[in-house]
Amino acid sequence: MAADGAAEDDLQAVERMARALGANPVRMTAAEHDAAVARVSHLPHLLAGALVTVATRANATPLAGGGFRDLTRVASSDTSWWPDVLEANAAEVVAAISELQAALDDTRRSLEARDKAAVAASLDRARELRSTLGEHHAQVRVVLLDRPGELARVGHALEASQANVRDIQLRHGEHGGGGVLTISVLPRSVEALRQALVAEGFTLDG
Repeated sequence: MAADGAAEDDLQAVERMARALGANPVRMTAAEHDAAVARVSHLPHLLAGALVTVATRANATPLAGGGFRDLTRVASSDTSWWPDVLEANAAEVVAAISELQAALDDTRRSLEARDKAAVAASLDRARELRSTLGEHHAQVRVVLLDRPGELARVGHALEASQANVRDIQLRHGEHGGGGVLTISVLPRSVEALRQALVAEGFTLDG
């Protein structure tokens, strides 16, 4: 929520409305907002597209698992309005791309030097930073066989675990029926859902 020149009463009124809708209002200027969304929304979208392109050129997509699907999910969204969004915030998006390139260059140099300690330190640092984002969605992946009733059994497991589903995706098997169902829930529900799915006789993917 931008704070440029806005009256305090107006800001508080908007904050109350946001909280009433379950949102978490954050005060910032328009410039701060543009810089932030370039890095948490615009850059990830471009990165997802680049990852899909790189994997496709290497004929690697048949081996793509849940992690790759999670990273590239936004590449499947409607592209009609993205060019306008990116153009409107072009300066910050370009800056964000440069920052990402610099970070990847650091990792590339560490790998070229066979500096495992530097690579490990970078990964550890990212893991620690990611943990500070607080509770978000976590994924549980379950293998589905090509037979009737599989989704009904998943429903039984969801009911038993009391997990609140935030998203669900089905990746069909490359060579035949069945596939892997990815269920996104709050982290606190993961273990209960995993146990309920196992109790239903499912095999978990990872």
